[in-house]
Amino acid sequence: MLFLRMQMLVRFGLYYPERLRLALVINAPVWFSTPWKAMSSFLDENTSAKVVVVGKPQSALSTLSHHLGGIDNVPVAWGGNCSLPFEEYPANVRMQQYGQRLNAGEQPFAGLPRSS
Repeated sequence: MLFLRMQMLVRFGLYYPERLRLALVINAPVWFSTPWKAMSSFLDENTSAKVVVVGKPQSALSTLSHHLGGIDNVPVAWGGNCSLPFEEYPANVRMQQYGQRLNAGEQPFAGLPRSS
């Protein structure tokens, strides 16, 4: 599972380097740093800089608050003030709606020129 997620990051870096705004890796085990160093060497420098690894979220509250747009957007379980269930979290709702529009046939990039 971990390898699959790292492989996704490599693909994002190769094919969609400017699509990835931020990847938060939360609850990363202690051993994660070794494979991450190896995998990040395959990523574009800009892409690897967009990956933030956080061990225990409670000990990285300031980092999470910074990257999630304030303490009010950090879940209560991680020491923040957001008590919404994940299904109602605004970013998750927007992503679900976007997925529904794509499944309904919307093609947001249809008219854009392709790079060769």
